[in-house]
Amino acid sequence: MIIGNRVVKDAEKAMRSELNTWPKARRAGPTLLADHLTPIIRTQAARHRWMPAANGLWLKPCDADALVAYMTRMPNYFIRFRDGVLGIGTRSRKHFPAR
Repeated sequence: MIIGNRVVKDAEKAMRSELNTWPKARRAGPTLLADHLTPIIRTQAARHRWMPAANGLWLKPCDADALVAYMTRMPNYFIRFRDGVLGIGTRSRKHFPAR
């Protein structure tokens, strides 16, 4: 399980460093982020031999398309990842204690 998740962690690390150095990262929309970050995931998939299978408990041989599908199965993955890396958050209401 740890061996399979290594490719995901390395891909996230590479995407994190790319977002920190890319000047358009804050204003990029979902399609531009996907076009820019998907090749990074593919290059990391080429470097690794194993990736997590369906639910993450099993291993299977690493495939670039399967890794992109595995990492982006959550809607708006690239936007949420960018917001987490760059610290762009949605403002929330302040909760005041009840009297």
